[in-house]
Parts: sequence; structure tokens; C-alpha cells
Amino acid sequence: REIIETESKLKHYQEQLKEVNKESNVFAQKMGEVSKKLKEVGSKVQDVGKQMSLKVTAPIAAVGTASIAAFKEVDEALDTIVTKTGATGDAMKGFEKSFRNIGKKLPVELQAVGDAIGEINTQFGFTGEKLEKASEQMIKFAQINGQDVTAATIAAKGAIEAFELAADDLDMVLDSVTKTAQNTGVGTDKIFDSIVRGAPQLKDLNLDFAQAAEVMGRLEQKGIDSSKALGYMSRAQVTLAKEGKTLEEGLVELTDKIRKSKSETDKLALASEYFGTRGATFMLDAINRGALDFGDFANAADSAKGAVTDTFEGTLDPIDKFQTAMNNIKLIGADIATALQETLAPMMEKLVEKLQGLTDWFKNLSPEMQETII
Repeated sequence: REIIETESKLKHYQEQLKEVNKESNVFAQKMGEVSKKLKEVGSKVQDVGKQMSLKVTAPIAAVGTASIAAFKEVDEALDTIVTKTGATGDAMKGFEKSFRNIGKKLPVELQAVGDAIGEINTQFGFTGEKLEKASEQMIKFAQINGQDVTAATIAAKGAIEAFELAADDLDMVLDSVTKTAQNTGVGTDKIFDSIVRGAPQLKDLNLDFAQAAEVMGRLEQKGIDSSKALGYMSRAQVTLAKEGKTLEEGLVELTDKIRKSKSETDKLALASEYFGTRGATFMLDAINRGALDFGDFANAADSAKGAVTDTFEGTLDPIDKFQTAMNNIKLIGADIATALQETLAPMMEKLVEKLQGLTDWFKNLSPEMQETII
């Protein structure tokens, strides 16, 4: 009886197989559509070829697998932008365009590009070309200074706000902190932190941001208590103002006089005149250790200009060009995966439906009949 019943079921599934054959013809048509889409995407490969000439022959399955992997990497980076900004629709399309423009140019992980775009927009509200330029600078800054791009963006915003600067001053801030880190060996995160803590006093001393970065970097480098040093400098500023001199002018002259003095007594007397009795010994030590050489700080902003870009470009080598080419390939791979998914998804749904029906039928057979069929 089971055999008779099974034969009846088999006839039913033979009819189903005929339908599958019809579906296979539709599948072939769909593959033709995929071919057309691949040709459209393929034109983008020419741009990659300008950087690297590759001749690839591989099974279509391998291309599909690699494309899906690329799609996942790109998708995760884009999801980061959505998470950070909450953008959807046209706004997200704009962010994706910026993401692709940067990803094609910089030899960095695509996730870092997503992090930078999302955080720059969140912290500064930039979009379009302004967003791309700022994101590129922040990525370069993070790369050369060994910083996380998200943390670096937040630190830069904190320093800009503490110093009452504008968002457009971001490039100057990144250059100044980078140059100070190179001059002193102090990490950029510590420099940002010390600037934020000392901002009220630094602004009162009429120091520009680049000078403030250098002062705080030197104090950190020499292990000098910056809070005390800034306090004594504020006292000196009052005395120098009575003499008609700025803090910068006065300290350059004072430092020169102290270094030319022959006795420690004369040095201490000069220091006491400007820093007070309590601050004289402390500040004299700072000057002797080279922490307050305002002659070097005078043109800090000019000497720091372009530090991020120049340093980043100086680190590039052939492997970085390879990374840039790979980023282009990944972006194209993501397009291929999208084309495949859009075209083949309906066919996969039908295939799953057919296979599920076959699976259910097989499960309902007796163990003996299942074994016989197997």
C-alpha cells in the first residue's frame, strides 16, 4: 500500500518537475538580465585599471562570493553612517556618494571612512564637499597619529569649542596638534586634553591656538605642572602689560636675560620680578628646561600649516596604492552583489518554496520508505 501511495506521489512530483523545467527557462532569462547589469557595472572597472592592470579569470561562483564579501564590508561602513547620523533617503544618498568618493582615493579601511563621515557630520554638521574634505583630513590625522578616527574627531571638536573657534578652523587645529606632537613626542590625545583644561588661562594670555598647543606640549614633555605654569604666566602678563609689552614679547626678552645672567642669584631675582617669589624657582626651572621658549612659539601657526597632509603623503608607498586599488574593487564588487541580489532574489524565493514542499513530503514518509528512497 505504501508503494502504491508513493508511486502516486511520485507522479505528482513528476508534474511538479515539469513546472521546474519551465522555471529554469525563466531562470535563464534572468541570468541574461544579470549579464546586462554586469556589463553596466563592468565599465567602472576601467577606472580601477588606471591604477592597477589585472587580468582575472575565475568561475562566476567565485566572483559572486567575493562580491558578497565586498558588499558586506561596504554595507557595514554605510550602516555606521546611518547609526551616527540617523540619515535616510536623499540625505543618505549624499553620504554614500561622499563615502565612495573618499574610499576611492585614500588607502584606508572602508570602515574608517564610514566612521569619519558619520562623526564629522554629527560633530560639525558638514555635508557635500565640505564633509568630504574634513573627513579626509580627519582620516589622515588619525592614521599618522595612531588615533581612532571617532575619538580624534570628538577631541578636536572639544578643543575648538573650548578655544571658541569656528568649525572651519578644523584643518588649522589638526595641523597645530600634529606639529606639536612631532616636536615634543607627546600624544595628540594628551595635547587635546591639556588644551581643553587650560583653555580659559591660555585665552587670557592672548595665545593663538597653535601657540597654545606648543606651550602645553612642551609643558607635558618636560613633566611640568601646566596649571601652575599658566598661573604664574598670567601674573607675568600683568607686569609686562604695565611695561607696554605683550606676554610673548616680554617672555622672549626675559628668557634671553635669564640665560645671559652669570649667577643663579641674578636669574632668581629676574624671575621673581615677573613671576613672584613663589613662582620664581618653579618658572626658572621651566625656562632652563626649554619649556617656555616663546621665540620658537612665535610662528607656530605658519610652521604647522600643512603638517597633516605633508606627513600623510610622506608615509605613502606602493602597498598603499594597492590598498586604494583594492578599495575601488570592493566598491565595484558591492555593486555587482547588489545587481545579483536584485535580479536573483525572486528566483531564489521560488526555489526555496519548491524545495520546502519536497522536504515536507519526504519527512511524512515512513522511516522504511525514506531508507528505500535514499
